[in-house]
Amino acid sequence: MRGNSISVPFQGDELDQRVVGQLDHLKSKGRQCLVVGFMIGGEVGVYSLTNLSKGGWAENAIEWFHAKRHEFCAKVNQPNKPIDVLWRGHKLNWLDREMFEDAVTMSLDG
Repeated sequence: MRGNSISVPFQGDELDQRVVGQLDHLKSKGRQCLVVGFMIGGEVGVYSLTNLSKGGWAENAIEWFHAKRHEFCAKVNQPNKPIDVLWRGHKLNWLDREMFEDAVTMSLDG
């Protein structure tokens, strides 16, 4: 799929607002978490993963990411439109963050 992107800077669109809102909610509870948002056209889906171990969570999170992406794409049913992805985490170790980031990037490039 051409045109797919990972949103890094805060752009203030609905995708950003919903991901940051969910992240803030989970952070206020002191939870270690991963929040992923997808947007195709005007459709937005936001998903959270909170049962993360202190380390080594990336492999499970990558499988979870692919399942949620598939679920969102099937719901929206607009296969020819590009997908924007935004993810944010709280209390995540750097190695797992890098592994997850690489997996997300590869899935959008492929």
